[in-house]
Amino acid sequence: MRDIDILQALLAKQCPNLHAKGLSSLMVATQSLLDGQQLSLTELGRNIAGSVAPKHNIKRID
Repeated sequence: MRDIDILQALLAKQCPNLHAKGLSSLMVATQSLLDGQQLSLTELGRNIAGSVAPKHNIKRID
């Protein structure tokens, strides 16, 4: 988890115009990629941690 925190801090500093919600979504997708190690929209959505149905997480990534 620390790697995501470092990446988020660097991106927030280097890209000040990036909206907070966009940055948050990017970090969720990045964590999902690190957890699942598969780069497709469907797999990224399925690998998001949480109690929401996979269908909603796939839409969130898309």
